[in-house]
Amino acid sequence: MARNFYPVVLLVLLLAVFAPLFAGCNFLPFDAYPAYCEGMLVASGQTYEHAGTVNSREQEFGWFAVNIPNDVLFSTSLRKGVFPLWNPYYGCGAPTFDDGQFRPLNPFKLLFFIYPDYWTYCISLFLLLASGALFFNFWLKSKGLDELSSLVGSIAFSLNPWTLSRLAQSDSPAYLLSPLLFIVFDRLDLARPFRSACLLSLTLFLICSISHPEMFLLISLVGFLYYFSSGYNIRKIRFITTASPLFLGATCIYWLPPVIFSFSAFIYKNIIRYDYSYSLKDLLTSSSDMFLFPTLIFFLVAWLFGKRVFLFFKFVFAAGFLLIFLQIPFFDFSLASTVNRHFFIQAYYFKPFFWLAVSIAVASGFESFFNNTLDKWIRVAAVIILILSAGLEALLCFISGDLLPGVQLPLLGVVVVVSTVILIAYKGMFRPSLKILAAFMIVLPFLLPFSTESLRWNRAKMKLPDLLCKCKDDFSESRVVSIGFKPTYYLPPNWGSAFAMRQGEAVSALFQVDYFKLFHQSKFPFTTVVFDYPETVIFEQMGASFVIVPLKAPPLGGASSFPGYVKEASDNHITIYRLENGKGRFFLADKAEFESPGQNISKQIMDLGGRKDGYAVVRREGDKIPATLGNISSSGRIEVTLDEPERIALKVSTRDPAALLVVRDTFHSGWKARLNGRSADILRVNGCFRGLFLEKGTSKVEFYYRPASTIAALLVSIFSCLLCLAGATFSLKSRRNKPLEPLT
Repeated sequence: MARNFYPVVLLVLLLAVFAPLFAGCNFLPFDAYPAYCEGMLVASGQTYEHAGTVNSREQEFGWFAVNIPNDVLFSTSLRKGVFPLWNPYYGCGAPTFDDGQFRPLNPFKLLFFIYPDYWTYCISLFLLLASGALFFNFWLKSKGLDELSSLVGSIAFSLNPWTLSRLAQSDSPAYLLSPLLFIVFDRLDLARPFRSACLLSLTLFLICSISHPEMFLLISLVGFLYYFSSGYNIRKIRFITTASPLFLGATCIYWLPPVIFSFSAFIYKNIIRYDYSYSLKDLLTSSSDMFLFPTLIFFLVAWLFGKRVFLFFKFVFAAGFLLIFLQIPFFDFSLASTVNRHFFIQAYYFKPFFWLAVSIAVASGFESFFNNTLDKWIRVAAVIILILSAGLEALLCFISGDLLPGVQLPLLGVVVVVSTVILIAYKGMFRPSLKILAAFMIVLPFLLPFSTESLRWNRAKMKLPDLLCKCKDDFSESRVVSIGFKPTYYLPPNWGSAFAMRQGEAVSALFQVDYFKLFHQSKFPFTTVVFDYPETVIFEQMGASFVIVPLKAPPLGGASSFPGYVKEASDNHITIYRLENGKGRFFLADKAEFESPGQNISKQIMDLGGRKDGYAVVRREGDKIPATLGNISSSGRIEVTLDEPERIALKVSTRDPAALLVVRDTFHSGWKARLNGRSADILRVNGCFRGLFLEKGTSKVEFYYRPASTIAALLVSIFSCLLCLAGATFSLKSRRNKPLEPLT
């Protein structure tokens, strides 16, 4: 067959699996997170479809609470000609790059940036998946595998349960582009170190731009180990050492701001470890994202004893297997929990390496078995293991569901068919037609709906509930909070970023320390500041003016009146209340005092104001802080003349000699202030907000965001990437016709 035939077959198979996507559906797993997703979808008039059980034990919703809202914010900002460095719409405001999750330079999301929608978001994920499959196919063939074996391995690489269940998350992208990193390492020319460094730096920048930090670091580590596994010498060490400033510079915008912010931030990993346990039965349980078909185990054996080496990835497989599954009998010890405890890395971070090695095993084992490169007794042992694993799968299907939930009989039927075909073809398996038939039967389970149940097809649209759309203009200068979980959010945490609504809640890996101390509720995860009850004092202290409440949520839901809350609007799903006694985002403090070192900041605020709003506790920072605060007055008027994400202008009139202006947006060193055209020091008020001393009369106040370290990091990344692009362009042209040597 023609050389380009099998990549076309690969694309056709991928298109077949994702056919509903091109009929207007998306595959985002909303039904896995009803407390966060269901309310907004139902209230927007969308059909809420449940498409199966959750196929991953890691209940992460970063794709919904972090990735999509951040990407919509970036899209909206670009249309206004602004590159967003500050996000004012969640957690009382936060720097975009400092939490390590903002990835605005993802080239696969170009269509989504142009037209933000769930469907275009899924298109971007499909393009990434297809690119990864093609890169993996190309890399296998560059290692000397035949076309059909490379095709089988590429299907296992791109359509395995883990990849599909994690496709919407930010860890699978790094996995999908790992073959590109291997290809680049294979093509490095130490005789041209600068051009090679440019090519490597661009690849690392691309992977960093689509993945979260932990997975990027792990994939990069595997890539460098792969590079040195083919030969360890001083020239390679010297090359990596001299090239490191270039790829560190290219990725500077992604690592420097989080590193600086982490010194003064709350990190949930310092408090809690999420330890996910696995067992060997996950390999044979179809509801698990570690599920291995017996036929894959069959080819794994063929690979382990085959003549083609791939020694490094045999080590990767062994390491991944031990880290995920190994539990010492009679002892409360596992490698996964130990790594998690000391290095903050969960077991599921090693799944991509496990599946990467398994995909190589499928391709290499298929070639070894059907090309007669295995010893006779190894072939017999592989067939016996195939029969035993298929029998074990059949046995497990009849064990109680409590022990192995999710085992599906139709999938077992496919396994039996595959096993039967391989056994029948055993004597004549070297015939090309039987080899192709066996390949088709092997990949068939990956293509059937009950094997791809992680793709939860629906037609949800990215739309704000009608009532919030009508009231959105009223919220333009105000902060809102939502009561959720009972039963659900109608403006989920962080989704103010997508609809330009300032939220008090937040979901993040890093928090400004005092913000977290003041507003986190201990009953919720350490990655969230969310609410399921009307916490009136907290709402007032974070500057909220409006509260969004589902009608079914106690005790406000559907209530005609409630102390401190004034009903503003309602529909069939939600009611919007105004906080009657809250001062809002901008106010002149009734009374102020300095923060007492060592005292609980929340208690000091409450003691000063008697649980009433409008009081300020000022931290002593900087040389221009007065020795005493003196008498201040709240009599005056505040007029907001400009309220943009990175610039705020106020006109404040006061009647008394001194006043303290408080802006309940997050305090950050990147924010600067001008008072009547002159530079002024911003005070840290109530732990995490901004303040400014004013004198009698009318003052023009301007706050603007200029984070020196973030801007410097962005400029370094831009310059480094442009330099790398120029160098890599010449590198690709000069090496276009140079053949690759297979690994033997």
